[in-house]
Amino acid sequence: MSPRIHPQRLDLQVVLAFAFGAIFCGILAFAGLRPTPITDPGQFFLLRVLAALSAAGVASMIPGMLQLTIGQGKLFAIRGAGAIAAFAIVFLVNPPELLAKPTDALRAAMEGNFAQGLYDDARRQAEKILESERADAQALNILGGIAFYNGDYQAAVEKFRGAYNSKPKSTVIVSNYANALVEIGATDEAIRLFRQLDDGSVDHSFTLGRAHLYAGDHASAHSLLSQVSPSCWHGAGKILDACALVSLSRSAADTQTHQQMNEQASVAFNLGYNADPKYWDGIFSGASPDKHLSYGKVVSIVDSLYRDARLTEP
Repeated sequence: MSPRIHPQRLDLQVVLAFAFGAIFCGILAFAGLRPTPITDPGQFFLLRVLAALSAAGVASMIPGMLQLTIGQGKLFAIRGAGAIAAFAIVFLVNPPELLAKPTDALRAAMEGNFAQGLYDDARRQAEKILESERADAQALNILGGIAFYNGDYQAAVEKFRGAYNSKPKSTVIVSNYANALVEIGATDEAIRLFRQLDDGSVDHSFTLGRAHLYAGDHASAHSLLSQVSPSCWHGAGKILDACALVSLSRSAADTQTHQQMNEQASVAFNLGYNADPKYWDGIFSGASPDKHLSYGKVVSIVDSLYRDARLTEP
């Protein structure tokens, strides 16, 4: 008679560890696959700990031995096997960091410096990226933005054009390129690009209307800018609309139409000016120019409306 074989009894601790691991693996899968990513550092650390514990719990039920040694010397060294090894691997190794390009950290620093106005640092970082990736759209877009904010619109156009050639479907790059083209007088190309971005938004009416105004198409400019709310960009839509109306009044066929357009221009200008008087005082005095937009072609046309608005200030 052959000996009786008794089934191996399961260790309750191992079963509980496996159950813990399986449950939290499911929770982590939900957290990782949800549409909104987790960005809070505290939450991310907690999830990393739970992920490591879950992996260790599951590994405790997997046959075989996993040996792990990490680090050398007295300050940092981990040696483990089985569940401990699984915990250390999951907690210490971040696959996205292994897959990340060497320039990713440089890109993040470049964007951060540009946003904070540290243009010299952002320029150096962009140029460093371009040493290895000569047509990099992100770096070229940053260099274009720096040139634009410094008032070097021709250089901005060249950089934005390079970014556009590399990434022609980026709405940010297309908009930047078109705005720079307006500044150098290439309004036909700017209008074509702005029309590609037509999403029916107020921003679209403003940017396209401004391009038509600078192109001398005052009727199209008025049609678009009259739709822009006074709350848009310090009231600039109304100021530009007033400029279009004054220009249209100068070519009016009769005195009545001329007077009506000037009255409409005055109303539009006052709406825009009252949206942010301090901003417009800085623009018209030249003391505080706006690095995002130039108003050189506008100020001289509506200067009399500005003086009238100042006189009627409460």
